[in-house]
Amino acid sequence: METVGEIRKHETLLVNVGSTAVGAKVINIGGVNKDQIQFELMNPVCSEIGEKIAISRRIEKSWR
Repeated sequence: METVGEIRKHETLLVNVGSTAVGAKVINIGGVNKDQIQFELMNPVCSEIGEKIAISRRIEKSWR
């Protein structure tokens, strides 16, 4: 079983906004505090301000 570590720069994530899923590449970690990441979406997505999203990572060939 693989140990889950910190999110790394250039890692690919899956971002779910409503019923839309889109890939995203991590471009920066940190900023004001270590709890923030900046990522670039592979395709544009529309959402409302304050809308909740889900971020998944690829762990052992599955999105979690």
